[in-house]
Amino acid sequence: MSGRTDSGPKALLEKLSEQACDPKALEPFWEESLASFPKAPLPFLKPALLREWRAFCGLPEEADPALFSAAAAISDSKELSFLAWHAYRRLYLHTDSGYFKDWPELSASLNEQAGLFYLVIALSMVPLVKESHAGLNVETEVTRDTCRQVFHFAENYRRDHPGHFGLLRRQLYWLRHYTQGKLFRLGRFEYKLEQKPLGVYVFCHRKTGQMQVLAARGLCLDKAGLGAAEGGPDPEGFVAILHLDGQTIAGHPVSGKTGSASREMMSLSLEEWERVAGPGDWFLDLHIPAGGNMTPEVCADSFKRAFAFFDSHFPQTRAEAIICFSWMFNPALEKILPRDSNLVRLLREVFLFPEPRHPRDGFFFLFGEKGESAALSDLPRDTSLQRAVLDYINAGNPWRGGGMLLFRRDLARFGSGVYL
Repeated sequence: MSGRTDSGPKALLEKLSEQACDPKALEPFWEESLASFPKAPLPFLKPALLREWRAFCGLPEEADPALFSAAAAISDSKELSFLAWHAYRRLYLHTDSGYFKDWPELSASLNEQAGLFYLVIALSMVPLVKESHAGLNVETEVTRDTCRQVFHFAENYRRDHPGHFGLLRRQLYWLRHYTQGKLFRLGRFEYKLEQKPLGVYVFCHRKTGQMQVLAARGLCLDKAGLGAAEGGPDPEGFVAILHLDGQTIAGHPVSGKTGSASREMMSLSLEEWERVAGPGDWFLDLHIPAGGNMTPEVCADSFKRAFAFFDSHFPQTRAEAIICFSWMFNPALEKILPRDSNLVRLLREVFLFPEPRHPRDGFFFLFGEKGESAALSDLPRDTSLQRAVLDYINAGNPWRGGGMLLFRRDLARFGSGVYL
């Protein structure tokens, strides 16, 4: 049964036998949650609502018994009920209050139902997303597709916990973007209108329309002109220079085919070349939900829908390009995957540019939670992609992510390799 608890974070964690969690992770807005803690059972624990939200998010009906059982266990514990209330408020009301990766695992108090605690909190976003989208006159189809991210997160959990429904604590924070009406799924991909700290400048020739990209000042590059490891310059590489004298701009040109910058600098006349994109500009920031079916046709449809959607719903801010930072835009993928694979076909249709390198970029999505810490020899080799990535690294090649740009003006030529 739900009821008020006056315990502080440390005492609550002790009662739940979750002493491995640092109480400081729960401290922000604790008193506010205490003051607003309902006397009645929490509404988002009601089976009828959980069933409705589960269906709206695309989870299978077979998840209902586990969800209902976990909701009952939470309701029967004042400590778990308060923790659920606190998580709900931290996630959806205090959206700048940090992440949840340091919150308690809850395996001691909920055993195999531990992941369901966070899945219940995730499902409770549905009415908030609906309300946010209604205020923007967003189509119901978009709202439903957007909420399906909960399904994909639940699939991530099942990948690491076979046979169990749940949600990883580390992914919970992401859901606040949907309730705020900032991130929308439009076809295959999700998009967020955002100002981005881009690592390149893009110029367009005023007469011919030719595009030229220069690396931003201070971008650390390795000897191949790709992003250096995070943390500083590469001893064998170079740091990008950018000179502007009012009439010309000189910098290191970037190849959209290879995603690399040249050591040799080039100069552009500002009388002939116009800056069309750079750090701090507005872009449609692309996010890639799990799942396949990334054919060129499906990708192009999503890109077109994205520009039309944001032009309609956010007309005050016009973005001229789609941008993404991901392991999926690692130029090396074109070398290690079949030429006719959907991912390689996508790489050939966007402008690639260098980003700082992290040696396990995207490993969570490629290999699951163990991907970020386990030895390479212990990572799964179940799929052709996993095997290709591990073979590439084991051959002595550095792993990295990368950036991509796709301009509105070039969308009509998508499929022709316009940036090659």
